[in-house]
Amino acid sequence: LNDVKYDDSKQVLNKLEAIKSSLNSYSDVIAADTTKEVEKPKNLYSLSTLQVDANRRFGFKADKTLKVAQSLYEMKVISYPRTDSQHLSTEMFAFTDSLFQRFSKVKPDIEFIADKVSLSNKKVFNDDKVSDHHAIIPTSDSAKSLSPDELKLYSIILLRFLSVFAADALKVTNSFELKNNDNLFKLSTSKYSKLGWKLLYGSENSYVSNFLELNKGDSIECKPIIVTKN
Repeated sequence: LNDVKYDDSKQVLNKLEAIKSSLNSYSDVIAADTTKEVEKPKNLYSLSTLQVDANRRFGFKADKTLKVAQSLYEMKVISYPRTDSQHLSTEMFAFTDSLFQRFSKVKPDIEFIADKVSLSNKKVFNDDKVSDHHAIIPTSDSAKSLSPDELKLYSIILLRFLSVFAADALKVTNSFELKNNDNLFKLSTSKYSKLGWKLLYGSENSYVSNFLELNKGDSIECKPIIVTKN
């Protein structure tokens, strides 16, 4: 379908119906490939990246995120929020290390990497990428008596802080080319063989349950196809 230009949806539907009627009950695997991708933690939050994430997760508008972050700053539980930096200065290392040692005890099931808690970790400590203010980080674990919105924002700032010191995630993707009669199809399935830092975020990054492992020459059963117009 991708190699042919169709004038309207009716032609596409007719072509799909023709493919459907020509399919056998089984497809043959004519090619199989496995790729592995390392997914590193995201950078610490700047104000703009915090606003994007808070909108995606909680539906917060940009001005609401700033207001809540400012409130957390005035309560001395996060650093100054009006920043465009996603890094920390090297002079903050001792303070950052002490924060990490305290906060990481809350997540004993997470694999943290000692080498990441060092000045050589330029993803975190980089003077050249710090402007007037450094990235947003938690500054206290005494986050009691927070409102629901304050707790939501504080929680993702804390998780992002911890994630930059956690192990990388490893994503495995199996890709296949299938042949059924004269029809060729592509199929891919992925899973995390190692969740690493993603484990901090719980179920939203869980393992894929329908991960397929096939070899060239295998045959797989095809379920009936229903063609619908969206």
